[in-house]
Amino acid sequence: MNILPPYFFQEVRIGKFVRRLNRFVIELTLDGKKTFAHLPNPGRLWELLVPNATVFVTPAKKAEGKYTYSCVAVKKEGKVVLLHTQQINVIARMLIEDNLIPSLKDAVVEKTEVKWGKHRFDLLLRQGSKRIIMEVKCCTLFGKAVAMFPDAVTVRGREHIQSLARLNDKDIRTGVLFIVATNHVSLFSPDYHTDFAFARTLLENRENLLVKAVGLSWNEELSPVGPVRNIPIPWSIIAEEANDRGAYLLLLEVRQPAQVAIGSLGVLSIPSGFYIYVGSARKMLSKRLQRHVRIHKKPFWYIDYLRPHASLVIPIAIRTSQNLEHELAQELHLITPASIPRFGASDCDCVSHLFYFEEHPLRNPSFLKLLEKYRIDYLSTLINRELPSALIFDMENSQKILE
Repeated sequence: MNILPPYFFQEVRIGKFVRRLNRFVIELTLDGKKTFAHLPNPGRLWELLVPNATVFVTPAKKAEGKYTYSCVAVKKEGKVVLLHTQQINVIARMLIEDNLIPSLKDAVVEKTEVKWGKHRFDLLLRQGSKRIIMEVKCCTLFGKAVAMFPDAVTVRGREHIQSLARLNDKDIRTGVLFIVATNHVSLFSPDYHTDFAFARTLLENRENLLVKAVGLSWNEELSPVGPVRNIPIPWSIIAEEANDRGAYLLLLEVRQPAQVAIGSLGVLSIPSGFYIYVGSARKMLSKRLQRHVRIHKKPFWYIDYLRPHASLVIPIAIRTSQNLEHELAQELHLITPASIPRFGASDCDCVSHLFYFEEHPLRNPSFLKLLEKYRIDYLSTLINRELPSALIFDMENSQKILE
């Protein structure tokens, strides 16, 4: 049984990703020729839209702009990841009406795009005598074992969670459904690295909400395959990890070679290129990152002397209860062509805490794997230390899509 109507995706074509022009447009090659496509997904998609990635496009609708095609999916390590967030409500409705979400069995969709107070929510359900307002989220960020949402800051998403929690009472229940674009992961978590405020809001309001995550895989015809899996959410571990502390990476671009006087290191020759700096903050990590981004400040750390020479700075938080700063530096040393000796490492045994890349690190597969390991799948490492393997895959709540 295919849960999607036959007209959902028409004339699917396969191309190769070239680059992202802005949040909603990509360049790709089709049949060896370059063209452009609308991208119905405003997320960062760092781990998915990498050079030469396989992308799936369909003829664009008029509402999607001037481009001939719309990019609806991408392939990651052999897995097809649906990107079309604007259609996620249709998918959610199909799953609910086919009784494929355990906690929503026998629920019916009464209305979509429900206006309630100042907000508009995705679905209004009825389950017996109870009405349920549901917000639906499309999750495309996942590693080998863990899926996370969001992959970019979402103020609107946080406000929706707050409003849903306030609405929940004896007459109406409220919740959020995360549909993960694969069914192979074993855990789900709000992404407290990327959007700390959203993660804390969800964590602090979880008792007043029905929060569910389910995984759904796709084939190259963009049809669902395999079971819909209920994905556990390890709230107790998340509560420990989702605090404003941990390690961080600063991605900097230096466009012109520079001579930089840096404390006891003296005057250093800094070639043009990209750099990754590794640091940590055991409290107030967000403020530390905000400080690093600023140009005008009294220098304190070595990185403060280099910051004015960088035209681009991207802070990447890795919030955790563990001390990962030196472990990250050691792994970066293995995947980079060069480093600035002893930079930021005067009080440890690391070779350096500043590493050089000729090309943009976010297009480097080894660097993206490092981010996946420490920002996504590291949660499963902590789970495996503290909880039994019975947590992995709640198979009793799985349902088949295809007979």
